[in-house]
Amino acid sequence: MAASAYGSALWEELLEKTSRLEGEEAVSWLEQEQAWRSYLWARLNYGENSLTETLFKELGQRYPEADWEARLKDWEAEPEEEQRDSLWVYAELALRYRYMLSYPAFLRTVEEQAEDMRQIGLFSRGDGFSGKNILRTARVYKRLEGLELAADYSPGVEMGTDVLLADGFLLVLVPALSWLIWAREREQGLYLLLQSTGRGKGELAWAKLWAYVCSMAVLGTAMYGSQLFLVLLRYGAGSLEIPLQSVPLFRNCPFPVSVGEYLILFMGIKILGMFLYGGMSMAVMALQRRLGLSVVVILAVLAGESSVYLWMDAMSPWNPLKFLNFFAVLDARAWFTAYHNINLFSCPVSVTAGTLLLCAGG
Repeated sequence: MAASAYGSALWEELLEKTSRLEGEEAVSWLEQEQAWRSYLWARLNYGENSLTETLFKELGQRYPEADWEARLKDWEAEPEEEQRDSLWVYAELALRYRYMLSYPAFLRTVEEQAEDMRQIGLFSRGDGFSGKNILRTARVYKRLEGLELAADYSPGVEMGTDVLLADGFLLVLVPALSWLIWAREREQGLYLLLQSTGRGKGELAWAKLWAYVCSMAVLGTAMYGSQLFLVLLRYGAGSLEIPLQSVPLFRNCPFPVSVGEYLILFMGIKILGMFLYGGMSMAVMALQRRLGLSVVVILAVLAGESSVYLWMDAMSPWNPLKFLNFFAVLDARAWFTAYHNINLFSCPVSVTAGTLLLCAGG
């Protein structure tokens, strides 16, 4: 797998070399290397033919100072596996440096768009949600100016927090846990017996609640934490101190957080989402008398919440319904990949603040 070349000796060597160069100088050098590796990739896959001969001539014309013949002999002496890994390393590192140089332009674009939209008559008064939302978004991203990105991040940062399968398991396991703790005794006719004991009312309810909360915390940590741990163990953690925006997936992240802080916050938000979903599940199980009816109610709530979250437009006047539900909380990575505001009586309110208040109220 190409990503296995991350953290290799060649990767570390190139990181060390490019870190001593200025941004534009590093990109220029990497572009030359990438042109060379493109030729090597064609040669490796198609052998010597008219295409590779043409590419080799173009290399000589574009970079006449390089001794490509000598480099070709050195490359042919490498084992094939190292050849393939080196192709990926140079291409990936060049991509990362180009992205790093493009980030300030992205921030300027956000600010320029806000300024342009303010000049349009529809938004010039700034008294509607759209105008206020644009200006607030520009102010949020302005705080990130001067952020210095870096290239030393692990592919595990993305892969370890892609937890759709774990989410699916937990959507099933949490109601099952709710039934075991809150509804099984009643369905089996044991509630009267339990309530007749000396500690069978208030203390029993608090004990059940504590057991439920602890069980969900352990379950969520085990599911999400184990995936993250295994992925980082396989691919490495990279530098945890660099800004999260260094990873292209998180270019639109509005928070000045590091990669390490993101991983911690991701786990915390996932557990928070579980508590919110678990609270709904617990309430249904405690109020309904039959497991089958409880499952139907939970599935109906899940269908409604997920439909709103997936299909409602983020700029809709009703977007609080999209962002103030437990799917918006459970989708922890989305907190760091985009910035949205809730339309609260035409006033833009940060989705982050809104969802945290929802969790606190829940």
